[in-house]
Amino acid sequence: FRITSVATGAMSTLGNKGCVAMRFQMHKSSYCIINAHLAAGQEHVAKRNDDMHTILTSLDFNSAKTAPNNYQTAFGYRPLMAQDHDLVILLGDLNYRVDTSYTEGVAKAAEGDFDFLLRRDQLLRELANPHTSFRGFTDHTPTKFPPTYRYDIGTDNYDTSEKRRIPAYTDRILQWGKNPRHRSVYLLASDVKKEVLCSDHKPYCCVLSIPYREEVPSLKQLTENELREKVNTSASLDRVSAAKISVDVTSLDFGVCTHYTQRTEHSVTITNEGECVAVISSSRTTGRSTDSGNTTSDISGGLWLRCLPLNFEILPGESKTVVVECYLNRLSLSWTNRWEPFAGQPEKQLKSMLIFSVENGAVSGIECTVKVKPSIFCNSLNNLLKLGNVPCAEAYRMGPSQAPQFATVSSAAGGGGSASVTQGKAEELLLSSLPRIPKEIWYLCEAILKRAATEKDLFTTDTEWSDVASVMEYLDTHSEPIPNNVGTPFALAQCLIDLLKNLQEPVIPFGMYKAALTVAKSGGKVPLYFVHEQLPAPHCNLFVYLMGFLRRLLLPNFVRQNELEIASLAQIFSKILLIRPKDSSASATGADPNGLPTALPELRALIQQEQLEAARFIQHFLLGASSR
Repeated sequence: FRITSVATGAMSTLGNKGCVAMRFQMHKSSYCIINAHLAAGQEHVAKRNDDMHTILTSLDFNSAKTAPNNYQTAFGYRPLMAQDHDLVILLGDLNYRVDTSYTEGVAKAAEGDFDFLLRRDQLLRELANPHTSFRGFTDHTPTKFPPTYRYDIGTDNYDTSEKRRIPAYTDRILQWGKNPRHRSVYLLASDVKKEVLCSDHKPYCCVLSIPYREEVPSLKQLTENELREKVNTSASLDRVSAAKISVDVTSLDFGVCTHYTQRTEHSVTITNEGECVAVISSSRTTGRSTDSGNTTSDISGGLWLRCLPLNFEILPGESKTVVVECYLNRLSLSWTNRWEPFAGQPEKQLKSMLIFSVENGAVSGIECTVKVKPSIFCNSLNNLLKLGNVPCAEAYRMGPSQAPQFATVSSAAGGGGSASVTQGKAEELLLSSLPRIPKEIWYLCEAILKRAATEKDLFTTDTEWSDVASVMEYLDTHSEPIPNNVGTPFALAQCLIDLLKNLQEPVIPFGMYKAALTVAKSGGKVPLYFVHEQLPAPHCNLFVYLMGFLRRLLLPNFVRQNELEIASLAQIFSKILLIRPKDSSASATGADPNGLPTALPELRALIQQEQLEAARFIQHFLLGASSR
């Protein structure tokens, strides 16, 4: 029995959206139950689909034992994902709406014309679409009940507020089975709890009959005897051991991608051409042999390439389709801090081999290629500062001779300058000549103050990814303030969160994470001295600027409309500016000789305490300590 969670709200920073999941074993069957809360809003179907994709690809019950994004990890552990189980039950406020007008929706609900509403149900439409993350899911549609959302709290009346939200079946229960046996789930009873008045939802509940596999000793012995007889002859033994598969492609080209490109994926069909069940595991290798016998290496370590599912079985004569995905995030782009601007490298090509290994059989491979364009997102703070007033895309096309003066100073600091320039002097020149903060962060903050400062739920409202991507693309290709026709107010806020959260080194560097938590307990002027005396100058400048920006959002003339609170802002930005180092849990939780955590409840308590201290650190500056 295990429990885990995935946050998808506010660029995966807050847990106001996401899921909590549990897994358990019953006899010989494994089960995963996911309670999800997806993005709200009538028009945000794509964001809800993306939340679901994030949940299914990030929900790892072995996350405490595995390194992030690795297929084969130390100590032999692999990720244990939702769809590695025999049966998945997905339930919760999935937030899919009904595409009709408010007046018509209320009228049809009152008339009991539920078929009319369900024909316009967004989730049923997405379930029928083979290109969404709901492939293979079945919905226990509440066909006999009125929409469960949105009611005036304390009544049975649909929304009469100024927003007049359209009645919808937001509360759903779905299932997914790995094989036909586990798809045989039967709905015994269902009900909508109309008596619940304390919520704007009416809970939907089901009683399901679910299958399970049970070991029958007599049948097991009989099967073993039959198999033993079959393998007694060499001919039968050859057939049993000959697990053989074919893959419909030998190479995949993901084209040109950036961090803000929607996940690019391809479908690959694998067929079992042998006479026994093919048990297949996928992995990746980052080196490939060339005609000359040399080996080229993927600078990313192959972290950009993902295959879902990782492990699966195919019956003889049957085929299975898997999804191969290019996923560019901070981890898979961790090498970008070595990819500097003004080096005449406008793109980088990554190549990795996706390997399908058959137990007792051969190995098949697919060569996967992607070209990565430079971006300010998932880059390093130093690289952003070196851009100066030049747009990112243009700076990476330019050569060293076209670099601004401070980039030349940077080369001197790295040992490539004149012998008369000492290392210490070059570093001093570099710090004095670089911009104090990246221009792109200034553009974002100024645009937010101008266009979004009075918006409620500014940093927690979901918005269409296309709006966020348009802001990101503009920042990569322009060196001017963001015009009013680019992005929405909420897209600006999410873009700022994404940019800060995905810096290769956080605003509070990884090496100073523990020290920041310590000074948060001290109070007084200690945190202020820590920022000004111990943080590297670029990080100090950016931190002080961001605190000033947040305090401007907390001015009375803004707060009267945006209703921001110091505590909530501190919670949001503490998770962005102070990111927990990956290895910080091993020394603090007690580990076995192999380095694996032995006390997960204690680890969860420790992380929760650290989050409170990190929020206290940010709150100290928002309360005005930095102005004393």
